[in-house]
Amino acid sequence: MNIFNAADVCRGMLSCHFSASKVKLDGYGPFNGQILRQCLVVSILNRIPFVAVVETGTFQGCTTEFISLLTSSPVHSIELSSRNYGFAIARLLGRPHCRLHLGSSEAVLPRILAQYSKSLKPLFFYLDAHWDDYLPLRDEIILIARACPNFIILIDDFEVPGDPGYHWDNYGDSGQLTFGYISDLVSQFGLHCWYPQMSSSQETGAKRGSILISSGSMAEAVQCLPGLRAHV
Repeated sequence: MNIFNAADVCRGMLSCHFSASKVKLDGYGPFNGQILRQCLVVSILNRIPFVAVVETGTFQGCTTEFISLLTSSPVHSIELSSRNYGFAIARLLGRPHCRLHLGSSEAVLPRILAQYSKSLKPLFFYLDAHWDDYLPLRDEIILIARACPNFIILIDDFEVPGDPGYHWDNYGDSGQLTFGYISDLVSQFGLHCWYPQMSSSQETGAKRGSILISSGSMAEAVQCLPGLRAHV
């Protein structure tokens, strides 16, 4: 669990202020610089009226900023690093619907979810907090599935079966981001899953794999989205 470090927050804000290219500092750009992934998110946010968007793993706020341009709904983003949190704060100044949270996702998510407990409108989640020794993905899915009747989740760095050109994370004993890692949760909560339909050879940027997961109530809406193939 990260502890708030005011000095690191200030360092992050200054780093952002003096950065010549904020996009390049955040890797390849929003969503790993992957144009097909970006197009998918544009389609999702254009077609479905979400009450809010929640991102775990802000890093320096490049993807957060991209999302904020696509929706007027609140965009919550959770970051564990004080320095990255400060960088993102400075980057997203002037975007009042962007709400940054410092802490671990499994600790912060319940507080965000509680704000929308009375809403029947769906929530959209982008889960990208898997980085250090602790892998919060299963806890994140459980919290979301228990709290939200209607949701769509997009997970970064996930294996795409049949296409090894999409890279994915392997944390050894802590877990691998494959369907087997979450299959019991898919069954337990009656979730539906999809992968990118287009080949990794047609993707740009870092070519990280992904999986899109929805509650049963949102499956029909997802089936109408372009660029996806169902898990079989």
